[in-house]
Amino acid sequence: MRNLDKLIDTVNYLLSLNEGKLNYTKLIKLLYIADRELLNEFGFTITGDTYYSLHNGPILSKLYNLVKKDAIAPQQAEWDNYFYKEGYDLCGDKLNRPVQELSEIEMEKLEEIDRKYKDYSFGQMIDLVHDPEFCPEWEDPGTSNQRISLQDILVKYGKQDIETANEIVEEYKSLEEENEYLNNCCR
Repeated sequence: MRNLDKLIDTVNYLLSLNEGKLNYTKLIKLLYIADRELLNEFGFTITGDTYYSLHNGPILSKLYNLVKKDAIAPQQAEWDNYFYKEGYDLCGDKLNRPVQELSEIEMEKLEEIDRKYKDYSFGQMIDLVHDPEFCPEWEDPGTSNQRISLQDILVKYGKQDIETANEIVEEYKSLEEENEYLNNCCR
């Protein structure tokens, strides 16, 4: 996974805004919304995850696999050091862990999204992302899944033309590669 530490910080931060636990379906939808808003506003996402349409709306695939305990062993073990499920809630054990991987802009976006949808149930979050006015990039794949590309988000949600969307995605990928190189050589 690109940056598991950042995903852990992100989920931990969101859980800390919710007394340490949050319905995991709602959590995934909140992070999807935060990612797509930052992509449209600044050309980057918080999680760097890959998005898919499932019947209950868009998901972040790596996060979804970690929550379901379907990730590869070392990543799952690291994740499980911080989070556990109680029924349909994801809970955090180390909420006072210092946030190291998130920028001020990313924390502000998480706080904004949390405030905006604080009183939404997981069912209301599913209804929200099924709304074509709110989430035009999501299409119901039935019993299958369908990838949602960054270009899909930028064109359908952000109202960008495809050429601009491709340029934004190329720049984003270039920055991701540079960050990965710096993380690998400087750690």
